[in-house]
Amino acid sequence: MRWLLLIAAFAGVCLAQAQEQADLEKALSEAGSSPLEYLRAIEKHLQQYPDTARRPELERAAVRAAIEARDDRRIIVYGERVLARQPDDLQILEQVTRALLAGDSQEAWERALKYARRYEELVRQMQKDNARAVMRASQWRNETNGGLGRALCNEARASGNLGRPEEALALAQRAFET
Repeated sequence: MRWLLLIAAFAGVCLAQAQEQADLEKALSEAGSSPLEYLRAIEKHLQQYPDTARRPELERAAVRAAIEARDDRRIIVYGERVLARQPDDLQILEQVTRALLAGDSQEAWERALKYARRYEELVRQMQKDNARAVMRASQWRNETNGGLGRALCNEARASGNLGRPEEALALAQRAFET
């Protein structure tokens, strides 16, 4: 008898997952190529299935669509959720930092400064580890120096927004020298 209940419960879960997958595929196909419509379809799916096992994957797709749509509010919402799970994602770190700097609140600028410092830390660690992909040493140096410059520039902007002009100036000078 227990086996029958267990099998019935398993079958119910499988049917629910199949229905969720079908709903998602339908919504995404209807969204077409518009990143904003794609993002809305993901949001609607997450509202309809709040406990989905695919939430991390869908939130990552949502932040990428928000980046493509240049939607700062959603970049922040979904980007911070992704960064809570994967704090070393440089692309999302940079985009969330930029979106927060575009805001107008002290709290947003504090968070932007935190993310910019994290970005700088990661780039410096990459330089130290010399963990380059399949590129020449000079190209790798240019890439990491560019990332370091962007991090310092974002730190300077956040510091300036927070009313710390001396710190902002020093950071901007370091960014220029990088």
